[in-house]
Amino acid sequence: MMALLFREVLEVLELTLSASYLPKYKKNEILIKASDKTDLLKHLIRIAYEIKVINLKRYILIEKNGLEIGKMLGGWIKSNR
Repeated sequence: MMALLFREVLEVLELTLSASYLPKYKKNEILIKASDKTDLLKHLIRIAYEIKVINLKRYILIEKNGLEIGKMLGGWIKSNR
């Protein structure tokens, strides 16, 4: 489970780094993929908490950071339109 979470986090990082180097008209497709991956991560983190892979304290911290990342991606997507 943790390997899957780690892989998804790396994919979000890879997508956002790729988007940062693209011209404005090409960024949104990549940013939307990163946003979708972030949503998937939120669900995986919830599952990890429910099956007791992570404790409540860690879950709250990760969820808080995930929400912030989602907001930042959403803002980037909006500013790119």
